[in-house]
Amino acid sequence: MNLLTGALAPDSGTIKLGTSLQMMTLDQRCASLDPSWTLK
Repeated sequence: MNLLTGALAPDSGTIKLGTSLQMMTLDQRCASLDPSWTLK
């Protein structure tokens, strides 16, 4: 996932992403989430 999001560079080769791609990540440690937010 880090390679796809650009957080980590590949050791060799290249990464080719498709067009109109939108990357979304969710911090599983929940450090960036506000506890007052709801799913709504």
